[in-house]
Formats: sequence, C-alpha cells, structure tokens
Amino acid sequence: MPDARRALIAINPEARRPPNSRALRAGIDWLEQHGWKVESRVTERRGEIEEVSARAAVEGVDCVVACGGDGTLHEAVNGLAGTLTALALLPGGTANVWAREARLPRDPERALRLLAEGDRLCIDTGSGAGRSFLLMASIGLDSLVAGRVGSRLKRRFGFLPYLGHAAVALPGFSGLNAKITLDGETIETPLVGLLVGNTRSYGGLIEITPDARADDGLLDVCIYKGSGRISFLRSLVNTLLRRHVRQDAVVYRQAQTITIQTEAPWPVQFDGEVVTETPVTIRCVPRSLTVVVPHGLRSPLWGGAEPV
Repeated sequence: MPDARRALIAINPEARRPPNSRALRAGIDWLEQHGWKVESRVTERRGEIEEVSARAAVEGVDCVVACGGDGTLHEAVNGLAGTLTALALLPGGTANVWAREARLPRDPERALRLLAEGDRLCIDTGSGAGRSFLLMASIGLDSLVAGRVGSRLKRRFGFLPYLGHAAVALPGFSGLNAKITLDGETIETPLVGLLVGNTRSYGGLIEITPDARADDGLLDVCIYKGSGRISFLRSLVNTLLRRHVRQDAVVYRQAQTITIQTEAPWPVQFDGEVVTETPVTIRCVPRSLTVVVPHGLRSPLWGGAEPV
C-alpha cells in the first residue's frame, strides 16, 4: 500500500498558467504541518512527468500532484493507471477539462488541501496502442489539428492555434470512410468525426458524450456520419446546440471495446495528444485510476461512486 503521507508535486514549467508560487508554498506548508512529506519536481522535457509519476508509484508515494493542463494530466495518467498511487491536479493549462469536470479549485493552496480533506474515487480509463486516457479519444479534423499545434504555441496563445489550423485544414477536409466495431457490432460509414468519451466535456466547451460516466466500465462513442464540410459544420452546430445525439446522422453507443479502421491511416488523439493512427483498438479499463476530488462532490460523472 502507498505511504499515506507522501506526495510528489510534478510541475510542468511549459504549462500556460503556472501556479502562484506563494499560494503553492502555502499549500505545501499546510500539508507538512499536517504530517505530510512533500517533494516538488520541476520537469525539463516532454514525457518526464509520466516517468516521475511511474517511479513515484513504484516507490509507494501516496499521491502525485500533476501541475499543468490536460497534456500534463495525460502524462501523469500514463504513469499511474493501474497503480495504487492517487492522482491530483493543480490546474495550469489551456482548457483544463478534467479540472472543470471534477470542479477542482484553481488556487494551489486549496487544491493541495484536497490531498488530506478531499475524497478519492476509483474511475475508469481508456486504453489503446499502449497508451491510456482519462478524458477521451477521437479521430477527425480535431485529431489532425492536434498533431500540428506545438506546446509553445499552446502556452502562448491558448486555443487560437487550434482555431487557426482548423480554419486552414477545413477546406480540404472531406471526412473519412471508416469501419467501426463496438463490442461486436460493426458500422461501416463515411464520417466527419468520432469521439470515444470516458468523461462528458470536450475542450471544456461542449458535451459530445453527455451520458458518459467515468466509473461504469464503459466508454461512450459518438459517431458523426457524413462527408464534406457541410456535414462537418452541421454536426458542429448541432453539438453546440446540444441536440446532436437526437440527429439521424449521429450514432451514439456505449461499449467496452472499440475498433476503428479507416481507408488510409489517420491520426488518433488521446486527451488532446496524438498518440497513434488508425487502425486502433480502444478498451475501457474499469476502476484503474484513483483520483482526488473535493469532499462530497456529487456529479453524474461518477454515478454515485463511494470514495475509496
């Protein structure tokens, strides 16, 4: 079992909104006054947070606190999924989707106090191509754009680089011909996008998989059928208006295993990071990650799961 009084704070210095150093120090001081041993680590390169998180789990650290955005969180998830070490977050990135979903405080001192005062929930992750995700996986225009936006651009300009690359790519985007297998059900269709959600929010702006629960042993799949820019834009508008699930051009399912094949290889993104290309098989890994959330937080995302 992990040592219940050890924490590692892994800080991504490239995150767009770094924590206030004074509030961070106050949070660390509070934990130490309450018997915690706290180590801070500022990383120097991409992938290092995954490495230090995995090492912390092997060493029996009770909790890793990832300090950054969803990309930072993605690395920490890949270091901790399947271990007993819990994951907490100090939000500091562009979208901070998980922080919004779990209603995590932005103030570092309040966020660190959750290690002692918050609840711990055991939730699902998605897995494919040797990588894990907490939030979602997708293919489409967004996964194409995700591979073109570098970390420095995200740090400096936030969402703007995504919008710029999307505007450039959209005129040439006609969609994909795909074969999708959902727990044995096969769907062959042209599509303009596909999202596999473990949680509900996409980019912190819209809910593409509104029925998703992070602890039900299933992934929610939203397939936008069609081809061409008009189909893409129509799907986008319907999603923004929260009526996409009722459209004939949308297939919405829940599944444990999803296999996606396309006529030509296409980039696949997990939690905003391009990790592989089609064909890919994605599986739900039930209750494989322990997360720290505010005490007593009620959310349809956990479905009433009891704290561990």
